[in-house]
Amino acid sequence: MQHHRITRHLVSTVLYAVILSFFVVSTATAASQIIIVNNDGPNEGFNDTTPVPALPGNPATTLGAQRLAAFTAAAQVWEAALDSAVPIRVQANMDPQACSAASGILGAAGPQTVFRDFDNAPVASTWYSVALANSLAGSDLDPDNDDIGATFNSDVDDNPNCLTNTKWWYGINAPAPLGTISFFDTILHEIGHGINMLTFVNSTTGEKLLGQDDIYMTFLEDGSEAMSWSDMDNGQRAASAIDTGDLRWTGSLANACGQEILTNGLSDGHVRMYAPNPFQQGSSVSHWDTALSPDELMEPSATPTSDQRITEALLRDIGWSLSSPPCVDGGMGAIKIPISPPLINGSISDTEKENLFEFTVTQEGSYTMETEGKTGSVDTVMSLFGPDSQTTFIQENDDVSPGNFNSKITETLTPGTYYVKIRLYQDNQVGEYTIFVRAE
Repeated sequence: MQHHRITRHLVSTVLYAVILSFFVVSTATAASQIIIVNNDGPNEGFNDTTPVPALPGNPATTLGAQRLAAFTAAAQVWEAALDSAVPIRVQANMDPQACSAASGILGAAGPQTVFRDFDNAPVASTWYSVALANSLAGSDLDPDNDDIGATFNSDVDDNPNCLTNTKWWYGINAPAPLGTISFFDTILHEIGHGINMLTFVNSTTGEKLLGQDDIYMTFLEDGSEAMSWSDMDNGQRAASAIDTGDLRWTGSLANACGQEILTNGLSDGHVRMYAPNPFQQGSSVSHWDTALSPDELMEPSATPTSDQRITEALLRDIGWSLSSPPCVDGGMGAIKIPISPPLINGSISDTEKENLFEFTVTQEGSYTMETEGKTGSVDTVMSLFGPDSQTTFIQENDDVSPGNFNSKITETLTPGTYYVKIRLYQDNQVGEYTIFVRAE
């Protein structure tokens, strides 16, 4: 096994116009655990004690606590999406970053260490970020260090000359008002880079890290040359990094997802990657193209969306296990459920291991979703997402009670469309079941 300690391989999000404390943010139903390591000093950044009013989805009443609450909520989204037995440690701090009246860096993040040729590595002689390598190996390969380093721009709040008085918005799962930027969405984006949506190639020179492929770059292709980045020489890779419209992803899962979702941003069925000319340090190659429509979370500049389905599919392409596969394997075509009976039939098989249902709430209240097995040894796990989102995690349930392998969630819901994903607890526990939603 080889590893290489890197000095914050950072990828930035850009907008155009020591006290160490630990926060374990996983819930009992999450499929993974993210630990936030607060690297800010007293009364700064995530420890700022300035009083502020509560915001939608964020009841905290100091600036630092609101920032930390937004970070915690974003981490919980990734916890629900990723299926990994090894905790992910994210070192977080807020510091001034490059910023002018017209543009500025919102945040930057990346893995602290990379590994290759570890136990269970899917591809030999290929670099993986430490968080992904840990997950694949089933153990912490670098237990003495954090996995991801993330820095966010404090000047967005503190410097009136930064983005012309545009401020951070600390609401959670709530649209950012005009003149503000969602801190929650920015953190979602930066964690995405930390878990390996980035290349370790020096894209201005085309040189590979220590002469070896990285797993992300093995899925990059230049359409104009019909050539993979793995097969190119340094000069060809550097030229491809500025070949606007032709740099694209080759992973089958992300491309299938893109074909279902996108109305723009595809190149011969491949999702386009960001390759502007001239090259943009910290942005080029390691993001989706800005041509994608509708917008995707992992574009290089802030967008008014936290849709991460294509990104989650990319993560599956490079080796991550996800708790609920997006777009493919039942991830898009939701079966509608009426509120109150009749019952809706479902089935879990060796080939279809996930079902997706949706229902619409028109009046705020308490609602119960429940499955009941009909045949076989079906053991369902139910996950609830929404409102109006297949990725905003609310709650998950495995067994109603000891020995009862049905699933049941009761939750107070506001008006909107909600999605219920049903998956197997174990691969061999297949069969038919019924599902219903009722108002309490």
